[in-house]
Amino acid sequence: MRYQGSGYGSDTVRQVAALVKAEGAKELLTSYVEGEGELGPFYHGLGFVPTGDRDENDEVILALDLSD
Repeated sequence: MRYQGSGYGSDTVRQVAALVKAEGAKELLTSYVEGEGELGPFYHGLGFVPTGDRDENDEVILALDLSD
């Protein structure tokens, strides 16, 4: 919690997105568990959108479009 809100998480996700895009990926997928303290707002703030699907653990699946 010490570094929460400092931008390290969002910077890391942006770097991962840049790396997978450089390898030719058109989207980046992630998922999160719904509930208190969920990461949905964090990922939405980075441009991820719900796919409408859930994984085998009932986590919400989100996608980030990398095709620009």
